[in-house]
Amino acid sequence: MPAVDDPKALVNRGNDHARRGDAEQAIADYSEAIRLDPSLASAWLNRGITRAGRKDFPEAIADFTKAVELDPKRLDAWHQRGNARAATGDHAGAIEDYGEVLRADPNRAQAWVNRGLSRVREGDLEGASDDFTQAIRLKPDARSLVNRGQVRAQLRQDDDALADFEEALRHDGENVRAWYFRGHFRMKKGDAGAIEDFGEAIKRQPSHFEAHWNRGLLLAQYERIDEAIADFTAALQGRPKDTRVLMHRALARQAKSDVDGVIDDMGAILALDTGCVEAYHGRGRARFEKGDVDGAIDDLTEAIRRYPWSAEMHADRAAARTRKKDLAGALQDYDEAIRIDPRNNEYYAARSVIQSERGDKAGVEKDLEKMLGVSLRAKVEEAIRDIMAKRIADGTA
Repeated sequence: MPAVDDPKALVNRGNDHARRGDAEQAIADYSEAIRLDPSLASAWLNRGITRAGRKDFPEAIADFTKAVELDPKRLDAWHQRGNARAATGDHAGAIEDYGEVLRADPNRAQAWVNRGLSRVREGDLEGASDDFTQAIRLKPDARSLVNRGQVRAQLRQDDDALADFEEALRHDGENVRAWYFRGHFRMKKGDAGAIEDFGEAIKRQPSHFEAHWNRGLLLAQYERIDEAIADFTAALQGRPKDTRVLMHRALARQAKSDVDGVIDDMGAILALDTGCVEAYHGRGRARFEKGDVDGAIDDLTEAIRRYPWSAEMHADRAAARTRKKDLAGALQDYDEAIRIDPRNNEYYAARSVIQSERGDKAGVEKDLEKMLGVSLRAKVEEAIRDIMAKRIADGTA
């Protein structure tokens, strides 16, 4: 390539390289232009844009900073530095840069949008809502309306939020984010219409994880279990290691008595998180249903080791131990379940059966008394008194 010693010509050639996607050669041309004329703001700006395109944000920010120092009226340099700062998480700095742009030219809709997004990140929801409103005033489009709708939903301005999502769909009925966020808003409000909105988002973006995940939750809530399982399965195609989805699919499969499916899902969770008590418990119960009593006891024992304060887990292991004819172990578990939850009559009833099989009549009597809330002897005496009173009244005593 022949040498060029005109800085502006080098910038133009760099622009041509950038348009063709040759970022390395573009940067070389801009750098040579800067070497020849360090005061050429366009060279610094364009090199910064190219570097930002390669995600070399610190270098890009340095270039944009030099560009605004050389020419403070280059609003595109301020805007580009704001974008680069936002990309690095410096949203406070980005807000300042977008503010410089808007002070000089308040009709730049994109600057309002970008400052609004950074304000959201900084937790300034009111300021973000105002910025999106200005953007919508200049250029009403679905993106800004959805952004404002999300912010309004967080501010609990529910009617306004819903109006924004619906207006966004009137502007662009193919906007996936508008369908999804209106669905998410409706879901929070308990509106079953959210199912249809998530469906519209999925129709336009079949791999939309959040839409499948949230629709699955709603379908399960409405006891449309097969559809819920299908949505959870679709969500897992994109994120196979998401333990939340695996757990909810396991629970849905449990509702369908799909014991093998529950065991598979709980096992997948435990492969990812060996400390998940709920997965040990769920798999233990499923193994018990399947007839794998030893496996059930192993899982329930591990669950109890990690969380010994669950009466239900002790009672479940007691049932498994009963099936194994380990009556002493079962009795020990029911004792602990009752200690944790002394008001659960089912535990007293189950323990009384164990006591009966062990020949402990006194233990059976105590458990029955706990269930009834009175002593059996008092109950018998009361019954006898009732019978005698009735005989006396009938003249048969």
